[in-house]
Amino acid sequence: MNNCGSHQTVQLTLLRTACDSYGLLGCYAYSPPDRHGRAAARMFAPSIGVPEDIANSTPCLAAHAAGFGTHRLTVDMGDHLGSPSTITATAHRDRTGHRIRVGGQATIVRTVRRGGLRAQGDSAGPQQVKQVL
Repeated sequence: MNNCGSHQTVQLTLLRTACDSYGLLGCYAYSPPDRHGRAAARMFAPSIGVPEDIANSTPCLAAHAAGFGTHRLTVDMGDHLGSPSTITATAHRDRTGHRIRVGGQATIVRTVRRGGLRAQGDSAGPQQVKQVL
């Protein structure tokens, strides 16, 4: 990332080259959680055509942070895309492993009808796809 004042930009061509050379789909960059469990994160997956995702991978970060003693996270994402999101996650460990609970709020900003989208064996017509913030 290049520091441009208070804004961080990503050179996606270089990131894609690095991801492709290591066989990765993308990169999840995050700040360590503060003492209240608040963190910032950005998810880039240029190798699969996603320059930046608004809200993704928080459960993975919660599981990772739980290993270091942080069991409640509040992660801010999407600010640089003009679609800020705040995702909360809690993690606890039981006899079978980590349990992660993820939550937040979403607003439907538009509904798109796309013809021809069908699950295998589904005879239904066009599906409705909702974009949320």
